[in-house]
Amino acid sequence: TAASTEGNLLKEKHDDEHAAAVEKWYVALVRAKDNANGRLRNETPARRLLAQVDERAIKLRSSVPARSGSGSSTARADVRVIAATGCPSRECGCTIGLVQVKLDTGRKHQIRRQLAREVRWPVIGDHPELWRGADKAVRSADAEIGRCPRGKGCFFYGAGGEDAPTMPLWLHAERIAVHIPGSREPVVVRAPLPSHFNDAIEWLKFKRVRFP
Repeated sequence: TAASTEGNLLKEKHDDEHAAAVEKWYVALVRAKDNANGRLRNETPARRLLAQVDERAIKLRSSVPARSGSGSSTARADVRVIAATGCPSRECGCTIGLVQVKLDTGRKHQIRRQLAREVRWPVIGDHPELWRGADKAVRSADAEIGRCPRGKGCFFYGAGGEDAPTMPLWLHAERIAVHIPGSREPVVVRAPLPSHFNDAIEWLKFKRVRFP
């Protein structure tokens, strides 16, 4: 099966007049390298990932094709770095981070695209070829795909490579809050991290992981 997001899934069936406001939070493990220029004060993606731990959320804003097929709209998300460290294997030379993403809009592959293209922190296990309808620029640029190509001692070795469809995508739908009209408090549904996420966090030696 193809790599896919795990966690909460919400199917909505209502008319616009009685629409409920929905907030969604995701958790992802991402990787970054020092060999590509970042967009903020010439910082590299890896250094920025480390410096952003416990700091204010980064606001991602990008133009995407409108659902109607004509024109464009803005994809919006806030990214908070929970923890980051150099890869313990010391073979691949990458930095790995645990991030929380709050979506302000819902676009196809939005989180995967924005993390890979805007801050160059691709989700581990991801690859542009897995994005159905991915534009040619992303496919050809091979922009920091989320695989570990040579660190055989790395927990994530091979993720996102030739066998990517059988690898886990390290993206998890952690929480959904539904604000129902007429109700004072939202209905909040959480999905605990799957076991392989917890195993990775332990391997990375991330301590006291908490999500705001």
